Amino acid sequence: MFHNFHFLLRRFQGLYCLLFVLSLLLLPNGQSISVAQAAPTIANSPYVVATFSPCSDVIDPATAFFAENDLVPGEVYTLEHFVPLDDERSIHVTELFTLESWSGQRRAALFLTGPEFKGSFWTIPVDGYNGPAMAAERGMFAFTVDYLGVGQSFKPATGRHLNYLAQVDPMRAVLDYIRYLRQVRRVDLIGEGYGGEIASQLAADPQRVRSVVMSTLVYNEFSPEILPFFTDELHAFIENSADGYWQPDFLDLTLGNTPKAQVRDYVKSTQFDVYPTGGVLEFWDQGRPLFDVSIAKVPGLVITGSEDPFPAPSDMQSLADAWGHGPAELVVIEGANHVPRIEAVEFANQYWDAVFDFWGLPEASIQ
Repeated sequence: MFHNFHFLLRRFQGLYCLLFVLSLLLLPNGQSISVAQAAPTIANSPYVVATFSPCSDVIDPATAFFAENDLVPGEVYTLEHFVPLDDERSIHVTELFTLESWSGQRRAALFLTGPEFKGSFWTIPVDGYNGPAMAAERGMFAFTVDYLGVGQSFKPATGRHLNYLAQVDPMRAVLDYIRYLRQVRRVDLIGEGYGGEIASQLAADPQRVRSVVMSTLVYNEFSPEILPFFTDELHAFIENSADGYWQPDFLDLTLGNTPKAQVRDYVKSTQFDVYPTGGVLEFWDQGRPLFDVSIAKVPGLVITGSEDPFPAPSDMQSLADAWGHGPAELVVIEGANHVPRIEAVEFANQYWDAVFDFWGLPEASIQ
């Protein structure tokens, strides 16, 4: 099997590194690849993150896993990773894969959440709601991530400056880690809210990124109904949170249109935690539009619910039209609210069918 050869070769780290870089350089499309190209400095951020080095001594947890386990076709497996940024800082990443992920198309996807959620928000253990597992069943390597300052990832002394721009460099390092470890030339990104903002900036790099899916976000204009939520009092409360971290209580709002008790219970038990304030304060601090999508150089897909109360009615169309690669595809799920993938089964089906169709994978619909 290929994966056995893959891990045998990894024992010879220098040879593996050389062959990996050469394989990327020789792949078609005529684009040169720089796995460890320098990342730009993020303006107004104290966090300048070194790009992941593909020739460093990285221990792949799959090596020990394969030594102890025989993979069963179709079964989804999980591994935990810590992507090194430097001697102190690392990013926690969870990988879902199947035996089929190791052969054929060699595709990978990185799932990015909103600012008040951990990577596990994607892996809801209910049929039809675990998108990374469904992607793995379709032959992809699927990765979720805890942002800098979130979950098991490194927590800086202050989270005040951890807006979406400050997360771009760490996520670029994660992309290089995925590409190196799994010999994937480019990675598909899917982002909700803040995660979509981060993905839009990474979309400027077609050497690392294959495509971007965005949902559950606001681009340029909030709806009049939601604006009263962003009060000066709330801003002051978040701004004054100790060390730039706070414990938001938005889960009931997020889960208000989720009919399945199993989904609600899982989210409440796993996502109520402390998060950096920078990801929320940007709604007050950033100009409009909140992020620049004109820099995108890869295909984009925007998914929105017709009843989403956060963006203005035309906001997602404006986002799709402004996408730099050319107009992004826009899918409107009729009747869905802010987070279609955790709402009624028919909305979750439409969400994942749109994603997998965009990625060229089989549909995901369940009854």
